[in-house]
Amino acid sequence: MQKQITGIEASSSREWWDHQETFVRDHIQQFVQRLLVEEVTRRLGRAKSVRRVAVDAAAGSRNG
Repeated sequence: MQKQITGIEASSSREWWDHQETFVRDHIQQFVQRLLVEEVTRRLGRAKSVRRVAVDAAAGSRNG
């Protein structure tokens, strides 16, 4: 037997799932952003907005 969900319960459930989806998406985006920043920092050998100090430093640029 299937149980019918009333309009109020369905709306509340949908809002809860929307909130959970937004929460998870935000955290995944932050995680990926941290990974990318860490990878670029390691590859270039310097932090964001820091200029190269040596002529023979790793090639590449950071905007920003």
